[in-house]
Amino acid sequence: MSLPHGYRQAEMHTSHQRIETAHALINGHFHCLIACLLSTCDYIEPDNQAVPKSITQALWTGCTNTPIHSHTFTLMSPTTSRWQTSEVANAFLEGVRSAIPGADLQLAVMGKIIEQWCPSPHTLVDLGCGDGILGRYLLNRFPTAQGIFADFSEPMLAAVRQKVSDIPQATVVTADFGQPDWGASVATHGPIDVVVSGFAIHHQPDDRKQAIYAEIYDLLAPGGIFLNLEHVASATAAGEALFDDFFVDHLHAHHVKADPHVKRDAIAQKYYNRPDKVENILAPVESQCQWLRAIGYRDVDCFFKTFELALLGGRK
Repeated sequence: MSLPHGYRQAEMHTSHQRIETAHALINGHFHCLIACLLSTCDYIEPDNQAVPKSITQALWTGCTNTPIHSHTFTLMSPTTSRWQTSEVANAFLEGVRSAIPGADLQLAVMGKIIEQWCPSPHTLVDLGCGDGILGRYLLNRFPTAQGIFADFSEPMLAAVRQKVSDIPQATVVTADFGQPDWGASVATHGPIDVVVSGFAIHHQPDDRKQAIYAEIYDLLAPGGIFLNLEHVASATAAGEALFDDFFVDHLHAHHVKADPHVKRDAIAQKYYNRPDKVENILAPVESQCQWLRAIGYRDVDCFFKTFELALLGGRK
């Protein structure tokens, strides 16, 4: 499936800002734009009536230079994220999380920042915790702290409950940071000294990312720390290609330990065609640091970055 000249498909579904720019440029290729947008979400809504994804084929087939003026289309978010399914959650926990390049160094940098800025945290939150790898590391490093593990995916919550069952200072809560009221589930455990998040917030649109960062700021005690270990956007398509190839190398190296006969090409196919990929809404690390500064965070920086893997944050 290809786009008209001048459009990169990856850009079309990674940012609302890019979509708005495309609207100003699309003119006679509006059929193709709508089909592209449809292919990245479960439904759109023309004139307040839900239209299923199946119309994309007709739109692609009917791409012409004739603009569409008869309907106003509004993107709708899926009611259920793929991350709430056992298939995607388990595939990540079992086949991807341990293969992420530089994981030990990422954790060490995170721990060092907290050690220097808040050496005796009372309460820390692992937001979008998955199986709690970040929070468990920090509770081991700061054993007097209370740890709140928050996620909206039941398979992820089941995994973290199992992992922290022998950690008395750990509490697992259900929280959907896609909704503005998510903070209520952790605020009762305050004051919150540290909030960390790992490869989770990038699934939200950019405006929601900024809102989440502000909501975290409001939850933090004075001097509290927010650190986001995140999948961020490459500056160019060439950089994105480098990251993808680098990541596939690490995935293959991880999986070959369990199956020496697994082929890199098979791993690459799964990586490029993974079902959760459409939920990635990546933003440049520079933009995200600017958002944090505008909210009021101090000492904001990108403390670690390898291609599209970055640790950014600051303190209140």
